[in-house]
Amino acid sequence: MVFKHIIVSVLSILSLSACKLEGNASVSSDARVFFSVTYDMSLVLEKVRLHFPDQPVNKAFTCESMISANPNLTNKLNDLRCEDARDGVVVVSGSFRGNQTNGVKVDDINKTISVNAVRLFRTMVDVTDDGTVRDGTQRGKQVTWLPVARRNVEQYKNEGVSITLNLTMPAHLVSVDGVKADKKKGNVVNINFIDIAGKPNYVVVGCMFETCN
Repeated sequence: MVFKHIIVSVLSILSLSACKLEGNASVSSDARVFFSVTYDMSLVLEKVRLHFPDQPVNKAFTCESMISANPNLTNKLNDLRCEDARDGVVVVSGSFRGNQTNGVKVDDINKTISVNAVRLFRTMVDVTDDGTVRDGTQRGKQVTWLPVARRNVEQYKNEGVSITLNLTMPAHLVSVDGVKADKKKGNVVNINFIDIAGKPNYVVVGCMFETCN
């Protein structure tokens, strides 16, 4: 048990060091979000092994450890699936109903869907509880992955941190972060959250169908 707590502590300290988060999200015309997130902590585990060369850390980051550390995971995300892809790499996938809370807004008049990619990805990756224990007291505010703070950009780049999202809209794009999109470019946006550091909102607008107002 002592070793387990030490490993968890070190993983917490190194949680953004050389980690890679790659998300894929597809938004349907009825605002359903189908997603997958690949958490690549393999280089983080290598650093842990340097701290504890004589200790086994193969199970320090697995589906089992991730779900046990995030008790509200199955409540927040539907159709949840988790796969141990390889040592230190976990893939979580599922779906949820898009709404304004998680960054999805439907405009029935103009037949468009707006997605705040920052808020959407936070829904996909910040899956721990809200810090409230059973007696109602607070353990402290949850640390979130996004938005990336501008002051951390150079550090993250130097450490090899990567946080990206491939977002697929129902039909062609209308605008990306306020800039009119070229219809010929299709319906997929590739977002690097370190490149847009400091932005709490990064809104992608797409048509619900092939034609929209």
